Amino acid sequence: AMSCLHSPYKSVPCDTQDPNDLKALDQAIEDATRAQKLELIGLYDMAEPLHLKAIAAKERIVGCSEISKAISYNAIGAMYTRMGRLDEAKSYLEKALRIREGNQDCHELDAAATRMYLAKVLEMQGDLAAAKELRKIGWPKKMLCGNEKVPRRSLNFMMSLSADLL
Repeated sequence: AMSCLHSPYKSVPCDTQDPNDLKALDQAIEDATRAQKLELIGLYDMAEPLHLKAIAAKERIVGCSEISKAISYNAIGAMYTRMGRLDEAKSYLEKALRIREGNQDCHELDAAATRMYLAKVLEMQGDLAAAKELRKIGWPKKMLCGNEKVPRRSLNFMMSLSADLL
């Protein structure tokens, strides 16, 4: 059984004992995971309805953790960014960021990841000043590289170098 802590900020995905809600949550997590796998291979048209279905379930379930919602908001926002659907991306990323920055149980790098995508959206929309300001938050150790094409090996090497320098 899941913990019955009555806080919207916790690492458990849902604060409910209702078997129907628990089943719906399991399905939402499965849908979100499948959506991310489809997205990785570029099947956005198949991923989008799964993301939206997962979000709808998480928003419907009373007691569903804000962290769980933020994960889904960030995932669909990142996908919409890649698709060039910038207004939709911005809306979901702003929701994710409000939760992640206002939640002491969220890891600071989760907020950094959302800021990175939101800055990318702002940049693509031509708001370079806002993108720059957003990217500066968390400097120097709580920010992420926004280039998804950087191989992980190179990124890890660069991060170890910057850690040595700071």
